[in-house]
This record gives sequence, structure tokens and C-alpha cells, in this order.
Amino acid sequence: MTTKFKIELPLMPNELAQGTFEDIFYDEEPYLSNQLITNISRENDNIERLFLSKVMFQKVSLINSNFNKIDMTDVIFENCD
Repeated sequence: MTTKFKIELPLMPNELAQGTFEDIFYDEEPYLSNQLITNISRENDNIERLFLSKVMFQKVSLINSNFNKIDMTDVIFENCD
């Protein structure tokens, strides 16, 4: 039996605060919300249980990175690698 899912467009606030991806490395439970992450390049990151909510990534490169058990709600990736 095939289960069908309806994919909906992300619900984003009109304005997002400029954020940094590095903030998640200092939290016991890595979480980003209502942020715009732009123009970063990172390699070999390993993060368990990352939570992203209402985050937009623009021109972001995450090479050889592993995000086990990632939870994303209303997330947009534009021109990312």
C-alpha cells in the first residue's frame, strides 16, 4: 500500500532575523527558529537531533555533513549545496 503525503509551501514570517549556523553548536538541544542563514560554507559537521523551524538558507554549502534525526518545519533552501 502506498501512503500519499501532501507537501505544503513553508509558512514564513515577513521578516527573519539574520542568524548564524554556529549558534547550534553551543546548545544542548540544537534549535534554530525564525532566522535567515546566508553565505556560509561548512564542512564535516555532525549534529544529532537538530530542530529547524521557519528558517531560510540562502547560498549555504554544507559539505560532508551529517544531521541525524533532523526535524524541519517551514524551512527553505535557496541556491544551497
